[in-house]
Amino acid sequence: MTETWDIEKVAELMGITKDAAYHRRTYRPELMPPAIKVGRFIRFDPETVRAWMKEHTEQGMHDRA
Repeated sequence: MTETWDIEKVAELMGITKDAAYHRRTYRPELMPPAIKVGRFIRFDPETVRAWMKEHTEQGMHDRA
């Protein structure tokens, strides 16, 4: 079985609250990594989260320019 993270784990890694993560996912989805919907639960692939976070760091943003 492939490991997945819940929104609390992703929020912790991003340094935000769980509520802030849910708010971003609903109203500002570009500020959250892509998620997988499993029934009524939201799960995240760890490798996708790591890649998204790397791409959205200050350095990663400069690399795209």
